Amino acid sequence: MYMHRSRLAPALGKTAEAKRLLADHVRHLQGQGQRLTLSERIYSSEGPMLLVTHVAGELADIERVQARCFACWAWRFCLCQVLSVPEGTMSRVGCTPPPRRMVLSSGI
Repeated sequence: MYMHRSRLAPALGKTAEAKRLLADHVRHLQGQGQRLTLSERIYSSEGPMLLVTHVAGELADIERVQARCFACWAWRFCLCQVLSVPEGTMSRVGCTPPPRRMVLSSGI
């Protein structure tokens, strides 16, 4: 049995929004048969902290779920809007929107 715990720190004033977003995501994955829990550390020296715990019989199951979540640009961008992400790591973890495609005028 394998257990993977992700610690997520909400940005200032975004705890409720982060909790709602993660609760919806955890419920969605639980509906697909994943064994996940969401918990919150209220009193911590690090401030409010959300914990997502994933339990699986095989390590490959955990890696597959992580790869699917990280492959989804919309999910990463949405999550980065409510989490505290260190300066300089935004583009590396996919927190910046993709460049817009420019539509050039045909001059007609």
